[in-house]
Amino acid sequence: GSASFSLVTDKSINYSFKNLTILLSLKDEINKRTLFYLSPSFGVDFKFLRYFVLKANIAKNYRRPSLNDLYWRPGGNENLNDERAWCYETGIMCNVKFSDNVGILVSSTLYSQNIENYISWQPTEYSYWEVRNTGRIWSRGTENRVELSIKKKAYKIKSVFMYNYTLSTNEYDGELLHNQMIYVPRHNMSSYVNLEIKKYFINYSFVHVGLRFTSYDNKHFINPYSIHNLIIGKSFEYRKYCLLIDFHINNLFNREYQVIEWRPSPLINYEAGIVFKFNNH
Repeated sequence: GSASFSLVTDKSINYSFKNLTILLSLKDEINKRTLFYLSPSFGVDFKFLRYFVLKANIAKNYRRPSLNDLYWRPGGNENLNDERAWCYETGIMCNVKFSDNVGILVSSTLYSQNIENYISWQPTEYSYWEVRNTGRIWSRGTENRVELSIKKKAYKIKSVFMYNYTLSTNEYDGELLHNQMIYVPRHNMSSYVNLEIKKYFINYSFVHVGLRFTSYDNKHFINPYSIHNLIIGKSFEYRKYCLLIDFHINNLFNREYQVIEWRPSPLINYEAGIVFKFNNH
């Protein structure tokens, strides 16, 4: 294979004045493929009414093909171009502490990305996928999060809910113009609740993935699915050592679903884990 090299430098300026923070950064890279590329970004945070933060950011990004993109066999493509994008986002966050032990965080972000030379793996008529540049893509949507935390002497509770809405459309092909990209759901939702009592913990999680198209003409699709999972565990600590033992029940309600078309995912299944940690501080 061919050798590659990359030299990256990142410079940033952070300016704060009362409730306003401005961040300006510039990343440049010299590499064998593109020779020289600049990635500037500009962001603003504004705090108001004690609990709220208003954010805005604009950035020019690029993504080089990974080694798998270039050289995986079969399906890799050594002739891929670098992916380039202009990214815009704005959002608001509210972080309220009702006491030292109880808090809630709510955030919502709107974003838009115009991507050139979009790098994507696509199914072929054979049994493998291949990667290619697919022209110009417009990805936009909203990301939303609600987080509740309660900390008491006897227990801790953390609950998180997330919902994302994504429109990722073809903006380069006349026949497929404005069609949703394959395997990108418009609706995606997840949540979990984690309870800790002394050294025991239990985690219940839920994931919902909306309808996903499997053809670029948007005539074929995979139905939405929802999956529930449960984890129970206990940690053991002794001086600098920590042993974590947990047991997982995945797909708790035994649902049939597919992440990739024609490839059924496992029904209810179980796993156990042991993690050993050593803290030398």
